[in-house]
Amino acid sequence: MATITNTFIYPPNWDYFYPVKSGVKKYIINRTMIGTATADETDAVLVTPADFYTVTGEVGARFHISHIAYTMSLGDTAYLKLSWDRVDKPTIAVLSGWGTQGEKGPQGTGAFEDGGEGGTGAILVSTVGVAQYDTYDITLTFSVKKA
Repeated sequence: MATITNTFIYPPNWDYFYPVKSGVKKYIINRTMIGTATADETDAVLVTPADFYTVTGEVGARFHISHIAYTMSLGDTAYLKLSWDRVDKPTIAVLSGWGTQGEKGPQGTGAFEDGGEGGTGAILVSTVGVAQYDTYDITLTFSVKKA
């Protein structure tokens, strides 16, 4: 079991339980986990595109992640994996330690764009090897795109 908190940094004071109808170009969400026992997350939903609106007011169908910042205090073999909720669950990033991945994405391949098929298009979080007292803090900047 772990204590997990999701907080929207932008838009400020947004409680995530009602949609921002339009005019929001980007969202920034922070997820913090404090391990209280040995337990891994498996495909925990961070955000789902259908819960958001595009800048033009359309219901979202996919995400574009422009920046990931993270700090982790995990065991030597532990890591966090972000993936898309699509048929083949493509990996967005595998993270450990601390760092950032920005506009150019990992290894300069471009930003993280969800172009998969099937599933919901949600951003999923999985951890492997998390032990008691391990922690992570991850911040994602993303925009919502129509289908």
